[in-house]
Amino acid sequence: MRKTGVRRAVGWTLLVIAVCIGVRTLQLGSGLPSINRFNWETDEGTVIQNALVVGSGRWYQGNFNNSHFYVYVLALVFGLAYVLGHLAGLFTGTVDFVVSYWTDPTLFYLLARGVSALAGLATVVLTYKLARRMYGERAGWIAGALMAFLPIHVVMSQQAQMDVFAAMFSTVALLALLSGP
Repeated sequence: MRKTGVRRAVGWTLLVIAVCIGVRTLQLGSGLPSINRFNWETDEGTVIQNALVVGSGRWYQGNFNNSHFYVYVLALVFGLAYVLGHLAGLFTGTVDFVVSYWTDPTLFYLLARGVSALAGLATVVLTYKLARRMYGERAGWIAGALMAFLPIHVVMSQQAQMDVFAAMFSTVALLALLSGP
């Protein structure tokens, strides 16, 4: 009897995570490859270009409108993409890698949006844990499900912006506060 309950819980958990990933990755390629890199509505292009600048070896001095941490995470992800692409023979050098952004930015947008989608998934899991710790198992499931399908969170999880990172770290901070000193 006990093993059946555990299997059922694991099954439901995996199903919720799979649906959450599906919802967040459904529109990752929206508008690609013909995207306006200078779109002032979302700032995706600005964030990605700042990450490429960091990848060139310069510090991101930016402004307070964009998260520095998110830019550095993207620079790390782009660096890994460059190394893997270079080993696979897709890029002959760093200049070729940067030129690929200006000829077809699809790879960069998908990577950046993928990072946001992963942060969105982490936020759903953390929300579940937070509500479970505060109010019990049922509240955890309800809060996690609501966060999984919250329209603004889903949309922001599909864009290369720092908002989902802010939500994730805010939830981490609340969990840390509840766990005590």
